[in-house]
Amino acid sequence: MDDSVVISHLQSQIGGKPHVCTRNCSARQINVHIHEHESSYHIRWSGNNQPWMKKNTFCRALQYVYICESTGTVHHCTENCTLEPISNDDHTLVCPISGVQWNNEAEVVRSWKLTSKCVPTITADKRDPNMYSRAADGTVGGETLNIKNEECKREVKKFLELFVTSHARKTQELEKYKQNYANAIKLANKFVKHSKKKGVHKYLHTPKYCHYGNICKTHFLACHEILR
Repeated sequence: MDDSVVISHLQSQIGGKPHVCTRNCSARQINVHIHEHESSYHIRWSGNNQPWMKKNTFCRALQYVYICESTGTVHHCTENCTLEPISNDDHTLVCPISGVQWNNEAEVVRSWKLTSKCVPTITADKRDPNMYSRAADGTVGGETLNIKNEECKREVKKFLELFVTSHARKTQELEKYKQNYANAIKLANKFVKHSKKKGVHKYLHTPKYCHYGNICKTHFLACHEILR
């Protein structure tokens, strides 16, 4: 049983005064099912239920069937919908009764959100293209910044701050300073013990020999640290 035959029969049973529905019409959706009983097909809709119409007799269902509450006009919304489409809040052409969008090639796109949805790729950037150009009140400034370039700049700046001037970096460098200081003291003490064994410890403070402070300073300079 063809859909057009079902709708015509449904309209004849409901009656009313059929007309061409517009956006001003108030319509409600109804359920329309096709059942097979005793080798013949029967139409079931709201208010026409029969006791034998059960799950085992169900054949198929028609989707997007609406009835105008003022005139009783039955409208079956399909891809061949004859009603004049209207523009919804997203500037998309849809059926004025069902709100369903057909024929995507006829879509009027005036929103960046819809434009991003139409891009056939998984890497489409669906964010606000002016997200980095807006002031605190949401207005867009005179210069529009590129999302990719600005995002890269901000990521680089964030990592540079983290690696150079952040609290975590300062804490790490202070810990390195303490470790290097302890290593320098150990190295200088080893040199003093070695000098005493060689009998040259009395000459450590003369210009000819390296002294305790020079060893510590040299060891610190050899270690690259930000707090030096």
